[in-house]
Amino acid sequence: MHFAIEVVHQERAEERDLMRLAELIEQVLERHTGGDVSALDMTVGGTLNSLVFKGSLLEGSKIRLTGPNSYLGSMTVAGNMDGDLDVRGRVGKISIAGDFTGSISIIATN
Repeated sequence: MHFAIEVVHQERAEERDLMRLAELIEQVLERHTGGDVSALDMTVGGTLNSLVFKGSLLEGSKIRLTGPNSYLGSMTVAGNMDGDLDVRGRVGKISIAGDFTGSISIIATN
């Protein structure tokens, strides 16, 4: 799954605008993660409250959270996690129901 989002502001972005973008990303992922997910390459600069995969996150998938005040509230993988998670910030809870052969890197920056 590949998607690109461009946000253009005439004025300086407010924090609430970034929250709307995070909510949009969560809705897109929720709609498209009903089964196994492969070849996901996602980078989020900011907060992602909840990330749920109803199947497996397959090898080759990469999820990155970067930027000031980055935060992943929770991530749930109902199947196996063979992909990679890289967070430069804070993480609340990670739950993996199946096998874990991927990687998780968390570097607290805030």
